Amino acid sequence: MAICRLPLKTLVRLQHERVGVLRLHVPQPQVKQRLPRLLIHQRRKPWLSAQASNALPAVTVFLLAVFGVNIADTPPAHGLESADVEIRAILARSQGGVSLMAMDSLRILSAESAAPLNTGEVNEIKVTPHPSGLRINKLLFPVDSIRVDSEGSLISLGGKVYRGYFVVQKNNAGLLDVVNHVYMEDYLKGVVGAEMPPDWPIEALKAQAVAARTYVLFKRSENFDNPFDVESDINDQVYRGVEVEQDNPTNAVNQTRGLILVYKNRIARTYYHSTSGPRTENAAEVFGGINEPYLKSVKCTYGRKSPYYNWQYITTLPKIHAALSRGGFRTGPLRGMKISSRTSTGRVAKLTLLTRKSRGAKGPKAKGERNINATLLRKLVGSKLIKSTNFKLNKRGSKYIFKGVGYGHGVGLCQWGAKGIAEKNFSFRKILSHYYPGTKLANWDTFGIE
Repeated sequence: MAICRLPLKTLVRLQHERVGVLRLHVPQPQVKQRLPRLLIHQRRKPWLSAQASNALPAVTVFLLAVFGVNIADTPPAHGLESADVEIRAILARSQGGVSLMAMDSLRILSAESAAPLNTGEVNEIKVTPHPSGLRINKLLFPVDSIRVDSEGSLISLGGKVYRGYFVVQKNNAGLLDVVNHVYMEDYLKGVVGAEMPPDWPIEALKAQAVAARTYVLFKRSENFDNPFDVESDINDQVYRGVEVEQDNPTNAVNQTRGLILVYKNRIARTYYHSTSGPRTENAAEVFGGINEPYLKSVKCTYGRKSPYYNWQYITTLPKIHAALSRGGFRTGPLRGMKISSRTSTGRVAKLTLLTRKSRGAKGPKAKGERNINATLLRKLVGSKLIKSTNFKLNKRGSKYIFKGVGYGHGVGLCQWGAKGIAEKNFSFRKILSHYYPGTKLANWDTFGIE
């Protein structure tokens, strides 16, 4: 029997939630002392890392035969650097099946029991959902999730190559979720090169690396009990794996290794976007209840070189109506549309949709108005079409013309602004302090999670 004493005010919950990972989880708001090593993580062999503090009485946690390893004989606890933190990024959600391939043999295990699955020696598999489990190539296994890795090579999904390993699992809807488990710094190399062009100034890339590292750590704590931490597109941050690992983005990740932004001893919510226009937006205007002091609007005069600084989108009411209907926002046929309110920074907050009487409709409500949040309208019509909520709306004949400024939600760091600041020879620290005022840089593995 091995004993690990952790100085906690709250009960530590042990959770063995997936193959090869055992975590100590403490609800974030309740922990008042520094606990930089809350995770038990394994590479080849599982071993425990926990830092004690003398400030509080200890809670004794008994660990019995974890993974069959005698913890007393494991390596000493030196702590985990950010490279050791495992990120779970969902890459695909499929109804028909997914294919994974490697140059060397794939190893396939049950993600629930860690038992090897007898698929024979293969370097390519197709996984499809089945009412009785998962079908791997032509063989059916009574499992709902599998772990796929390769000792000698990287793994390819949909023509893109990724580090780490994969978990393929059936979700509650019967679809397959494909989740890449990858160490933090490797993950970031696949993010920074996807979020910014590799030839941008190194200080802008370093600011992006810190913002991305902080963002994913925040999401990881928020989604601790969920099957994945982040999505791999603009819903969270774009992650493309090995194909975008180039020298400059990789150097930016390495030179900021482990650095994150904190505010009052908490990991910051480091939202970022492409192009803000003259000002960034207040987070509360976009994300509802989020009202962090460091996510208030600030001036941004550095992003005027962005190709998205000015944009225009021309459409018709039937196209708007069809897009809203596809997204589940039901209205009658539209007879008009107008801006009804703006935020304090001048972005559109709400629009009013004017509906006309549809066939068979009766009564005073057959013709009317309905409000829609501008952020929702942008999402349903397409964020690549309505590039921001900072727009004017004009009508010309049957056409509606959106004439706008900027690209993205406008909250936090402006990527084109960061480029402009870096071109003025300011450091990544200056960039981050401008867009996240009041935050501080900290090394994540010495940072106390509150």
